[in-house]
Amino acid sequence: VDAGCLAGDGLVYESKSGLYKRVYQLKSGDIVHTMYGESEVIMISDNSNEKYRLICTPSIDLFTTIETETGYTISLTPHHLIPVFKNGIPTFVHADRVHLNDFVYSSDGLISLKMKVKAIKHEIKVGYYSPITADGTILVNKIVASVYARINNHHVAHFSNAPMRWYYRIMKYFKVDEPFYTSANGQKHWTHGLLIQLGKTLIPQLFV
Repeated sequence: VDAGCLAGDGLVYESKSGLYKRVYQLKSGDIVHTMYGESEVIMISDNSNEKYRLICTPSIDLFTTIETETGYTISLTPHHLIPVFKNGIPTFVHADRVHLNDFVYSSDGLISLKMKVKAIKHEIKVGYYSPITADGTILVNKIVASVYARINNHHVAHFSNAPMRWYYRIMKYFKVDEPFYTSANGQKHWTHGLLIQLGKTLIPQLFV
């Protein structure tokens, strides 16, 4: 499945260093805060330090920026999945389906905290990045996001990435520092490209 695209200027807490990193600074092996506590970045599946070039989504609104009443913001591509509070549970929707007065999530690792959406705008930003974590979520600027995009179901996306997580763990056991080399600037990692094509062939109705 397609990886998610996040703006490179978002802040992510990295536990090993005890410091905040920008999204563009993340690398394989970093331990970051997520919806469920902490998780390891297993790969950067797509990245570019140039102006966003419509690779992640065909929408002309390059990034959707969501701002909460608590003053936190997150910028992600319109078809990037993000959990909102619906029917008493976290429900993953595309960023362009988030509405004013919806509730998005923050987390302290133990408790998920709901925050009301105050504003939504569309922005052009330079650079997009796709960190993939072992648990499928990431906390950027205190807001929880999925690491997947374009597919309609976060849980299906995460399940389909299980072989990549297994491979990563096996290679790390054998002391391989970076089982998945970071993709070249502006080029999706071939493993995710393959999963995307398989998904679109087998279950095209899940993709946008």
